[in-house]
Amino acid sequence: MIATCVLAGAIRDAIVGLVPDPKRNNNPDVVNAYKISRLIRNAFSRSMFSPQWSIDQNCRGRVFAINGVIAFNTAALHDKWLDWRDYGGPLAIFHFGRFVRETLLGAPIDPDRQKPGRPALECYQMGRLIVRQIDEIPATTTFVARAGRGETLDLGDGYVLRVPP
Repeated sequence: MIATCVLAGAIRDAIVGLVPDPKRNNNPDVVNAYKISRLIRNAFSRSMFSPQWSIDQNCRGRVFAINGVIAFNTAALHDKWLDWRDYGGPLAIFHFGRFVRETLLGAPIDPDRQKPGRPALECYQMGRLIVRQIDEIPATTTFVARAGRGETLDLGDGYVLRVPP
């Protein structure tokens, strides 16, 4: 969620910094990108951890869309808590950022750029559960359940944690 807030804010700032009067631009993709980024940023301005939609009167009941990238329908969202499904989720925000960077701002991504290495610490998130591998179990650990290499741990509600062999 916080990454969505940061990216939406950065997209809005980039558009405002490079496009004069993005609200009334001749390119509908510029206008829609500006509106989408601004509305998402505004939801987070109410609360970073519990964002809530604050849809301007002139934006209510409208659909702001960039064909094949993102669609944002503001109908019935005002004062509701933000849900990632409202704007299409993290993947939609990723494609939105790429579109704005490459198409609207004209800054293509170099396919031959050096990719970053693997992180030293890998974490996996499933819902509100965050899992990471450790090399040594701290002495103060209280075990609730255990799963060794090649075993599975039933977390309930259809969730299973499988430990690689």
